[in-house]
Amino acid sequence: MSTEASPKKTFNAEVASVRLSLVIELEREMRNAGNVEALRFTMVNRLRELVPYHQAILLHHQVGKRYGVDAISNIAVIQRDAPYVAWAKAVAAEIHHSGKATEMHVVDMTDWPEHLRDQAKELSASCLLWCPLLRNDGQGLGGLLLARSNPWRDNEFVLLNPILECMGHAWAVFLGKRRLPMIFSRKRVWLLMFMAALVAVMFTPVPQSSLAPSEVVAFKPDVVAAPLEGVIKQVLVEPNDTLTPGQLLFEYDDALFRNAYDVAVREVELARVELEKVTQDAFTDASSKAEKAVMAARLAKKRDDLAFAEEQYQRIKVQANKSGVAIFNSPDDWVGRPVSTGQRIMLIADPKQVAIDAMLPIKDSIEMRPGAETQLFLDNSPLEPLQGSVLRTSYDAEQTPDGIMAFRVRILLDADERLPRIGARGVSKIYGESVSLFFFLFRRPLTVLRQTFGF
Repeated sequence: MSTEASPKKTFNAEVASVRLSLVIELEREMRNAGNVEALRFTMVNRLRELVPYHQAILLHHQVGKRYGVDAISNIAVIQRDAPYVAWAKAVAAEIHHSGKATEMHVVDMTDWPEHLRDQAKELSASCLLWCPLLRNDGQGLGGLLLARSNPWRDNEFVLLNPILECMGHAWAVFLGKRRLPMIFSRKRVWLLMFMAALVAVMFTPVPQSSLAPSEVVAFKPDVVAAPLEGVIKQVLVEPNDTLTPGQLLFEYDDALFRNAYDVAVREVELARVELEKVTQDAFTDASSKAEKAVMAARLAKKRDDLAFAEEQYQRIKVQANKSGVAIFNSPDDWVGRPVSTGQRIMLIADPKQVAIDAMLPIKDSIEMRPGAETQLFLDNSPLEPLQGSVLRTSYDAEQTPDGIMAFRVRILLDADERLPRIGARGVSKIYGESVSLFFFLFRRPLTVLRQTFGF
């Protein structure tokens, strides 16, 4: 009788030894995976060396009956909207609904919706095996969906059991000790926290602000207006000259006023002579007595005209009535120029009393009240803003020299600020009422959308 083993038993022993070595190798590879991507690759691709299949899909449980696809064998990048991915999610949801999500079993699709069965045939996945991935405490993490066209055998279940236990343990290590569904993975938790923080920040109150071109002007200056209608002969001061009370500013061409005075003097003398003649004739002629009253009234009128002409003649030289700085463009703008009564020639300003005139464009207008905070950034010192507050705002918009409709905002600087030079220019930042950060950032886009689409 021969004691040698039969060839069949020897072959089976060799196959078993190879499969056992493969099981050990897969377990070691999964336990030593450096990251979750390497683990997923091993789970869906290397398992084919142990049991044959056409496709392996790794799904994680999210919440309720919802599942997400993490990896697919032989596919590097998953297209989330692909029909195959949607079908796998629907199959996992049906398995969960059946209550067998934590059991390894061959999927029976007999009572399932017809479209799922038809898709399984189209995808050559008529024989599906659900392999659950569990924690040590039996909580389900998800599962492997193995698809092929030929039926599954019982001995393959025996080979898969230890591997699935190792897979569940390795996957649980990467997930940590959390009991939450995979929908709350670390990346998604950070994303949700970021979105929540972003929404909260959008409700943070911030003051509205707008920028307006500005100019330093005199505060309550004395206006030097033309006292007479005539032609200016000469201007005796220069712009920015320091003036003293009584200092001569400009004078008119005196020819017209001197002639008017001379004519008034002669007319008074003529009226006086006529009155004397009528007075003498009244002693002998009764009719002359009536003319005496008329001539007396005429003489009074001529004397009034002379007084007016004399006053006009004395006013051809205009003097400063207060000390300050002369503010006007150039003497050449006025020499030989006819002016009308009340026309402004120049300003006399106190350099220690200045204000800011800001022209706020209509498109940048905001709600602001007297006393609102402002900052002035002068062109010659943009890094040293001057603090101030709004004194008043014009009711109607006016057109600027640039052709822009804007509101005029008068600003006063704080008492402790340095005084800028009158005429200096810059930009004022005007702060308004507080609004949410969302409105602050999207005010203009919302305005454009409303004006464009009318909602």
